[in-house]
Amino acid sequence: PKANDPNNPVGGNSPMVKRFDLPKNTVLNASDVDRAVFWRNDEQGVYGTGHASFTVSPDGSEPWIVYHAMERPDVGWEGRTARAERFGWNPDGSPAFPRPSGFWVDLQTPPGQ
Repeated sequence: PKANDPNNPVGGNSPMVKRFDLPKNTVLNASDVDRAVFWRNDEQGVYGTGHASFTVSPDGSEPWIVYHAMERPDVGWEGRTARAERFGWNPDGSPAFPRPSGFWVDLQTPPGQ
């Protein structure tokens, strides 16, 4: 997410399963590799989160994560939808991802759009 940042979230499982998530992969701290930083949200029907990319709002003021997810845990490839959400930064410089929002949740429009 930031230049020269050792944090590199990567897809952690096959997207065909409901537990596809983004584990934390920090080059400087290999013991945290298996800790997920962005995962499903059963309460809002979000499964299979992963294959993320990072971008900024059109005005450049906010970081956003773009990812795919499913509304049900049993739909596989055909049930994936593209989604985007704003995220922030932890005091240590690592990304602070939100819990992924359900498909039906209205999200704030990125500034500058």
